[in-house]
Amino acid sequence: MAKSTTYNALLARGIDSQKSNELISSGYTLSSLKQLTQDKLEALGIPAHAVKVILDENRPPIPKETVIQLLYESKKTCCVCRDSNRSIIIHHIDEWNQSRSHEESNLVVLCLHHHDEAHTKKELSLNLTKDHLLKFKEKWVESVKTNDAKLILGLANDVSRWDYINQLRLFELMYELDIEYKDIKSFRNLFALDIVNRDGLITPISKWKVTQKPSYHICDFGDGMYLSHYLKIITERIIQKLPIIDITNKINITEVKSLVKPGKYITANLGFYFSDIDLFETEKSQKRKAYYQGNSIRIEFIFDAWQCTSSSARFDALTGHRVAMPIIHVRGIQELSHDVLLIHGSCLAIGTWFDYHRESKGFSSPLYTGSDV
Repeated sequence: MAKSTTYNALLARGIDSQKSNELISSGYTLSSLKQLTQDKLEALGIPAHAVKVILDENRPPIPKETVIQLLYESKKTCCVCRDSNRSIIIHHIDEWNQSRSHEESNLVVLCLHHHDEAHTKKELSLNLTKDHLLKFKEKWVESVKTNDAKLILGLANDVSRWDYINQLRLFELMYELDIEYKDIKSFRNLFALDIVNRDGLITPISKWKVTQKPSYHICDFGDGMYLSHYLKIITERIIQKLPIIDITNKINITEVKSLVKPGKYITANLGFYFSDIDLFETEKSQKRKAYYQGNSIRIEFIFDAWQCTSSSARFDALTGHRVAMPIIHVRGIQELSHDVLLIHGSCLAIGTWFDYHRESKGFSSPLYTGSDV
């Protein structure tokens, strides 16, 4: 976390990403750099404009929350060339000395080459103007906003499952996002049994042409595998289109407050505690509470175990203390009196036994719970 904080602080003062990493590797912090002379700072290869900011802070640094948001939405990549291997720098679209604006809308991530291009006026070739930068940024941010969702689906394996799916929200999103469903193999079987109608919606159980109606969860009947498969495919097609923010590796106050807002979709592959709210669970009255707490962050939501997709999910996977990956629609964020940031919302789906996050540190298996409080 300390290295990340220093990295963001140096970027905020006009030092490119490669030089920032070099300084951090050499043991420098912003505080230690402020104690050096101008000559020593320049000898380290720090550009003159950044030296000036470090020494006298005449221009205030970009707020750390803005830096975090900007780097996340751009995937730390230049929006012009989109080459993730190039060192980057944060550029003011309208120059600071004119705009006095550190707003995210006035900032863009550029590589050093295109940063030079943005400061160069050409007579014979195309200039990298303000309008060009705004268009490049808009297109790049739009194209990468579902990257985390793709990463989530990429963590699936032979044993991972979507153990809970919120069907009401699922079908709302199916229509909002124009998700195709008639090509799903299980749709034909479910339609023949009157379990789903022509619009792809689940019909009242009383109309189902099955010999045994579900008891403990909605897929608890002879042909329940068809319904479970149908819900799974729709869920994954929806996830592909959602701008989900994966905070698995961002469980700290600064990053969460910068990235997580009401209305956003988030996920985190962490250890959650599950407990019953309804003491006498029957059919559609099986409310459960789930929460994670660690690093002064608490994530919580309520779901109905009736909408579990299997008996193992209903009686095992979503009970007690389990590593799970919920997809949560954030309803609110609240700072509690005991220095805990509470995130609460409604849950679209809960996945279990997905591979550990490729960028996670400390995760050795899906059963890891060492960071929990």
